Amino acid sequence: MVEESPFEKIKIGLEYTNNFNRNIFHNTWHPSGGIKGFFETPFYFGRTQFGLRIMNFKTKDLNIPEFSSWFVYAGWGVEFKTLRLLKLYSSLNIGSFQMDFEDEDIEEGLVSESELGIEFMVRLSFQILKNANLNIEGSYLRIFTNIKIDLLYVSAGIDYSFTAPDWLRAFLN
Repeated sequence: MVEESPFEKIKIGLEYTNNFNRNIFHNTWHPSGGIKGFFETPFYFGRTQFGLRIMNFKTKDLNIPEFSSWFVYAGWGVEFKTLRLLKLYSSLNIGSFQMDFEDEDIEEGLVSESELGIEFMVRLSFQILKNANLNIEGSYLRIFTNIKIDLLYVSAGIDYSFTAPDWLRAFLN
């Protein structure tokens, strides 16, 4: 396991993401690629992460509106150094899955919906520079709507780590 002091380093990541599973939800909507950004830092035992995934879902039925989704989350995980340049990170994330429907005929109270989401994520990072990694990750997100929605994502991108400034560490501690 990689051990660092709390808030010692800050990692910022950006990834392309896409939903690839198919279930009853996908009979109505088709996902388009999206973007995911995150901030991560050591936090006592493990690491804490805050992130955002943005995607659009196109309709397959012209009578049902398309929507944009935002999953804003906080999570905790553990990072393991597997080989010299390879790290494995796994986390549990909890957040809000926001759906903003794109149809002017929808009643005002139904234009936006926010639901609890819980996600399990695994990321494999390959170090390309001293402070930069290439990432590939998979995640399973359960959204607690009336009929639960299960989404599987694959994401790929980069991250960059830097030592947190003393003032920021003091503030966070």
